[in-house]
Amino acid sequence: MNPLRKPHAKRYIAILLLSLLGGCIAIQQGLKERKPFFFIQMTDPQFGFFAGDSSFQEETRLFQEAIAHANRLSPAFVVITGDMVNKPGDPAQIAELMRIAGQLNGNIPLYWVAGNHDIENVPTPATLTAYRETFGPDWYSFTRGNWRFIVLNSTIVHRPDKVEAELTGQWTWLEEILSSDTRTYNGTIVFQHHPFFLTDPDEENRYENIPRNQRTRYLDLFKSSGVA
Repeated sequence: MNPLRKPHAKRYIAILLLSLLGGCIAIQQGLKERKPFFFIQMTDPQFGFFAGDSSFQEETRLFQEAIAHANRLSPAFVVITGDMVNKPGDPAQIAELMRIAGQLNGNIPLYWVAGNHDIENVPTPATLTAYRETFGPDWYSFTRGNWRFIVLNSTIVHRPDKVEAELTGQWTWLEEILSSDTRTYNGTIVFQHHPFFLTDPDEENRYENIPRNQRTRYLDLFKSSGVA
């Protein structure tokens, strides 16, 4: 999101312990064993933010601490929900991000989510291509135990001006995966950078939320598909 709108004290780690009947996520392993797990969500490491792209020492320190905590806690996976760098495509910022991300224990999967600072506020085919070459797909799904996780590119939903075909492609894919996968999951959880709304699903459009026309159709699809 816009760095000028962010609080100065950024938070790098949000540990999500999802509850089920007062306990942790209960994952069905076969028919008999139920095993809980947790994952770590990090967001906006945004290398270059603090010093206006002139350096990233503070981001290096904070991200190293975040990765060290992840290694100590040993979650099922780590997901970083966007704004990995402050300047889209900056080679030095990306290199430092990847250097530290490489310190995550190899047995902990790491999932990337595109943010507006990774592909520009108004993404283009070129910025999407550059992102995919560095971080991989910008919309995809994965499972852990009997839970399904879906990663979406919210920036192309927020500002599809130059990438209408990408917006259509992501929507078509999402409809298909939610309707064609007939397995019974404990639940489906979506990761993306922008919130659909801040306080009210019917709130007016603003910089921080998803526009109402897109918000409504996504939320309706999630509701009908049992998405958390």
